[in-house]
Amino acid sequence: MENLLTTHQLAKILNVRPETLRRWEREGKLVPLRTPGGHRRYKG
Repeated sequence: MENLLTTHQLAKILNVRPETLRRWEREGKLVPLRTPGGHRRYKG
């Protein structure tokens, strides 16, 4: 099973704010996986 990270977990690893990850997604720099409930998850 893959290790999936939440937005907050990845933001802490990259030392950026969660809002930055959401902006990067809008800009097409990141493509998160989505849970059935619509939450973002990132491969870790």
